[in-house]
Amino acid sequence: RLPSVMGFSREELDAQLQEITYGVESISAAQDDGIAAVATVKLLEGDTLQLRLDPHGVHGGGGSYDSVHTLLLQKSPKFFAAFVAAFNRALAQELEKVATEQAADGAEE
Repeated sequence: RLPSVMGFSREELDAQLQEITYGVESISAAQDDGIAAVATVKLLEGDTLQLRLDPHGVHGGGGSYDSVHTLLLQKSPKFFAAFVAAFNRALAQELEKVATEQAADGAEE
């Protein structure tokens, strides 16, 4: 039974790592260490963080967090800046879609 829990932790950590690739220099694939899933993230600042995911959360950088994303927002100013830029790009794209749809609806009337 424990291996399936560990497999889930490794898969979950890998999934979380894939969501943050835009704001880090490099990541290692998650591995099981027998107790938790572990991975290494190299920040844009050049620092390296060892991450551990267990049933209690993500641990690294001297603290415990609910996700890798939250940890990086707290520990890496450059990740935070990359997140804001990515969020603003996505928001602008969605607003452009809405404006285009509204313009098309107005032209039909």
